[in-house]
Amino acid sequence: MWHRCQPGFRRKAFSRRCSTPAPCHNFRCEETTQFMGWGNRTSILSRQPIAENHLNTSCLICSRMPAIKCLRLNLLKPSREKQRMLNGLGSEYARVFTELRAIYSFAHFTSAIELHEWTYRAVRRDSFLPCQLVQEATRLVKATIKQNNPTPHPRFNTRVMSFKTTKRGNPVLSLSFKPRKRVLIPIAQDGAWKRFNSFVANGWACSSVVYHNGVIWATIKKDFEPAKPATHHIIGVDVGCRCLAAVTAYYSFNHKIRKQLYFGRDVAIRQEGFSVRRASLQSLADKGSRRAANSLERTKRKQSNFVRNRSYEVAWQIVGLAKKHRATIAIEDLNKLKENVVVKGAKQLNKTTQRLPYRKLRFALESICLVEGVPLVVVNPHNTSRTCYACGTIDKRNRINGGKLFRCVGCGFVANADRVGSVNIAGRAAEKQVLLQDQSSAGQVPVNAPLRSDESRGLALYA
Repeated sequence: MWHRCQPGFRRKAFSRRCSTPAPCHNFRCEETTQFMGWGNRTSILSRQPIAENHLNTSCLICSRMPAIKCLRLNLLKPSREKQRMLNGLGSEYARVFTELRAIYSFAHFTSAIELHEWTYRAVRRDSFLPCQLVQEATRLVKATIKQNNPTPHPRFNTRVMSFKTTKRGNPVLSLSFKPRKRVLIPIAQDGAWKRFNSFVANGWACSSVVYHNGVIWATIKKDFEPAKPATHHIIGVDVGCRCLAAVTAYYSFNHKIRKQLYFGRDVAIRQEGFSVRRASLQSLADKGSRRAANSLERTKRKQSNFVRNRSYEVAWQIVGLAKKHRATIAIEDLNKLKENVVVKGAKQLNKTTQRLPYRKLRFALESICLVEGVPLVVVNPHNTSRTCYACGTIDKRNRINGGKLFRCVGCGFVANADRVGSVNIAGRAAEKQVLLQDQSSAGQVPVNAPLRSDESRGLALYA
């Protein structure tokens, strides 16, 4: 972080670049095009020309990427003096953060850099917080205002934090701040500490810690080389509201669907139950019931923990399937789904969309794929649920029965809507493989079609 007293602040803040190459997001660059084998091609599923926006896939092969984990470490009870210092540190951080948040809102700053320019010197002069905590508070102000989050707990990075060992061999956490230069907090040598040491022995490094209520939450990182996409085997993942992940194992060499599974069907059911419970508690809390307000907070935490836990369980199932088939995982890019998909007059649909845990599932997949060496690509979701992979017809009328069923208006092909989406996602990812070879007759009619034997209506197109 740079402040205005330093010469060339603007130039340094905006022109500094990392020495390591960043992942390539230019989808028309020479390196990406040569590796992925992109070009003017037709779809392997419907033999229709592919729109250019369908090929916007994130390239995950250009540089090393860090995997991040958060581990809990238990502490032994510190002395009264150390506890007083830690409590004072937390109170001072909350005070500084509250003041910075008020200044940011009152002065209508547009970025954390501007807030840092105007407040850094005054905060450093009036507070005993180290510069790292002041910069951390300044950086988090805008995010907490946008997301309406409470005051975060202080986070210590490696500039003011380190793990040390006493003369007796006991582990301690060393924190540096004024008025005392350094304070050592004893760490409990239990299973959590042994697990942390096992990660450190395997090359993971601790980047920061958060202290809260006698517990340390340590963030550890490790760089991995992203795996190169497989040639023919693709695992298409369609994230939906009724089924968290509809998965299709697709083999692009002979256009066959190896397996189709549905993971996380219980998530939507439990989410609906949590929503009913929270609505009832919210109505009581609005009337002044403190007991209902406390129960509401517990229900929110329980819902968040359940969704996060199930997202990681489903991600491990998908990665296990990909390792079994030696396949590439393909998932659609729904980062701005909750911002763009708002239907007027469809209150229930909007609620269901807002509850979709796409980001949790994608983060879990990215983290596990990095550690396990499984390739992952992200494809454009445009019309994946409206495209018939038997004939290539794209029409919103293909979705019937409230979007649960897919029936093509062109060829009459009928299938589960989530299954059709996962097949189209796998097909779009397969278009980017290097050794893809379509098997077609002279009339451009596919010889091998990605259909199962029980889909007789779809087979009539290729007869």
